[in-house]
Order: sequence, then C-alpha cells, then structure tokens
Amino acid sequence: MSDFGKRLRELRHEKGLTLRQLAELAGVDFSYLSKVENERVPYTPGADTIRSLAHALGVDPLEFLQLANKLPEELETFSGHAQAFL
Repeated sequence: MSDFGKRLRELRHEKGLTLRQLAELAGVDFSYLSKVENERVPYTPGADTIRSLAHALGVDPLEFLQLANKLPEELETFSGHAQAFL
C-alpha cells in the first residue's frame, strides 16, 4: 500500500468514518477511495481531491500533498511549518 493510501485509511479509521462517509464529505466516489486505499489505481488523486480529503479528515493538506508527491518543489521547504503560511 502506498504511503498515501495507508495514511488515508489510518486517518479514516481514527476519525471513525466509513468509506462512504468520507467520500460524501470529500465529494468523491466511495469506490474510488477504496481503490486508492488498496493501491488499485496507478496514480494518486489530483491536488484538489487531496485537499478535499484533508479538509474532510481535518488534517494538514500539505502533509497529504507531500505523501502523494503532489507538493510543488517551491513548497517543499515549508512542509510541516504551517506558520510559514500565516
């Protein structure tokens, strides 16, 4: 399982959400989330989907973008430093 899919599943379980519940909160299809968690898609979700999932789970979108290798190089030095964006 990819780091992104694994972390997505961990956070979903920590929040006590089903795939359907998270999918509804994030505005994506639950079967797609299942494929992401189980590494049955050949790519990670797009940046907008990653942000929606992070928002639905109440986590830092930069963490998710970085795990999915979607963080622009210009922001790599700021990841993990939310204060840099305030």
